[in-house]
Amino acid sequence: MRADFVDEFVEVIDGTPGDAPMAFVDWAAALETLEGGRLACSSSETRVLRIGASIAWGIPVDLRDATCGLDWGNAQRVAGALVHAAGHGCAGAPRGDVR
Repeated sequence: MRADFVDEFVEVIDGTPGDAPMAFVDWAAALETLEGGRLACSSSETRVLRIGASIAWGIPVDLRDATCGLDWGNAQRVAGALVHAAGHGCAGAPRGDVR
């Protein structure tokens, strides 16, 4: 997790009593900053960011281009996010060693 990204684009709020805190990503601002050349990202980080924005906001992304070349850890994270988005909770979240 990149502290600079979290500081700029993520808002964390307290959950209701007994619930975990919730985080909200400002996807539009993150993509605008990325596309404006003001957010330094590796190619994998860029792909993961675009996939996340697509899942969250329906922003079109070419999955063939976005997933080609992802390293193992990011591929697991994307797979987990897709499983979660499909309504299966954290069932697809990476466990153990994420290389």
